Amino acid sequence: RHNSKPIQVHQETPSHGKLMWDEDGALQGTGYATSTGEPFLFIFDMDTHEEIGKFDFSEWCNASHSIAFSSVNKHLYIECSRGAPTLLELDVSTPRKPQYVKAHGGITGSIYETPDTSAIA
Repeated sequence: RHNSKPIQVHQETPSHGKLMWDEDGALQGTGYATSTGEPFLFIFDMDTHEEIGKFDFSEWCNASHSIAFSSVNKHLYIECSRGAPTLLELDVSTPRKPQYVKAHGGITGSIYETPDTSAIA
């Protein structure tokens, strides 16, 4: 569901990132945004476009850029964009309460999901 209300994402440092949501309902109307300037995953209610939370991943990652969702395991995969190359994995089976799974070291570059969200590359 799209509406004309913009989504503003940043804690303190305006930068750029990616917005990800699922129109098939797997994420229960929840969207996520990354930021190349801050160590947070921003969590949104996609009906209202209001921020409803943040996941602080500063322990594993300084900032983030690309993001992908797997419908198979209900995990998000997030590219860390500053510091050591890392792919952060979060469980979003409860979409509004992400849980840390693993920081996969030595992985860098943009990530994408397949059209059916069954795999990421």
